[in-house]
Amino acid sequence: MNDTNDSIFSKEQIGRWNEQLEEIDVLLSMFPMDGELQINTIHLKQIENIMKTWNEFKSIQMQKESKNIRKLNFTLLLLNLEILDEIPSLYIEFPYNYPETEPLLISLLSSTLSNNQLQLYNEKLFDLASSLLGQPAALQVYQLACELVTEWRDESQRAQNTVRTSVTLATSSISTTEDNNNNNNREEEEEEEGGYITLQDPRVEASPLNREKSSLLGRRAIYFHHIIASNKRKLVMEWAVQLGLSGFSKIGWPGVVLIEGTEAGCQEYVRQLQHLRWKQMVVRGEQTEVCAPGTPLDTLRKLPLEFREFPEDGMSDLAAACRDAGIEDLFLSIMKIYERKDGKRK
Repeated sequence: MNDTNDSIFSKEQIGRWNEQLEEIDVLLSMFPMDGELQINTIHLKQIENIMKTWNEFKSIQMQKESKNIRKLNFTLLLLNLEILDEIPSLYIEFPYNYPETEPLLISLLSSTLSNNQLQLYNEKLFDLASSLLGQPAALQVYQLACELVTEWRDESQRAQNTVRTSVTLATSSISTTEDNNNNNNREEEEEEEGGYITLQDPRVEASPLNREKSSLLGRRAIYFHHIIASNKRKLVMEWAVQLGLSGFSKIGWPGVVLIEGTEAGCQEYVRQLQHLRWKQMVVRGEQTEVCAPGTPLDTLRKLPLEFREFPEDGMSDLAAACRDAGIEDLFLSIMKIYERKDGKRK
């Protein structure tokens, strides 16, 4: 109902608004925590005022005001379902004819879930709301949203546990001598300098696939339309550290990430990033090197055993760091500049 007319003030509409206000009162009693239920108070007060002055609606002023009536809407935070430092939320809007003949307008919001996952979940929520015409539906829709997000979170946790298990199996075969060497160097590797984040134990073979791939070193150059959100910046670094990868990131427009570590770790890192919502994310450069039997993988590394974030204006500094590390060609692939077989760039 886009164009408001006299019928919006019919007794039937007043009855529907009364049902909507009663439903909001119930929700307020069920979600008392500060910020958990965020109601558009401007729209709420407007409807409440109309209800209070129902007998005066024949006045010219009230008829003019009727053209600006908005729909009741609110946001419910899924506080107990935090995902990677982000709290999903559920936006709900009451159409004028809700609950009698129009279902709720719903949107599950999360920067962690993929666009396809959100679309699937929102379709399920709308189907439920449509099946509940004639009765309050917000609470049941909220409960289904919690179930869907919980299911996704549990599946993700199981996948992460599988990765951790494979990492444990891979590292259990490392010789005692190599373990001792790692322990001797760990204190240096765990130090933080300035804006650097150092890998806690970069020699742990974080292979989510199999141990054979731990003998294969990988590198990736990844282009992003932008990297700005603080939670994404955090994940870009934390996930690299967790997988035993070192490298660089450059935030802003465009965003750039370069990583180095086990090939399996690089593959898992890219897979995890692809689950986040990006305007554009493309792997533009790949390098792999085979480590000879009995040779530590670290002997092939070119990047420092740390993960460093460069600021928005740090592209030239990033280029210099890559040049010093001997991976300038990998960096240039970000800009679609590739080396030909004759050694010239194209």
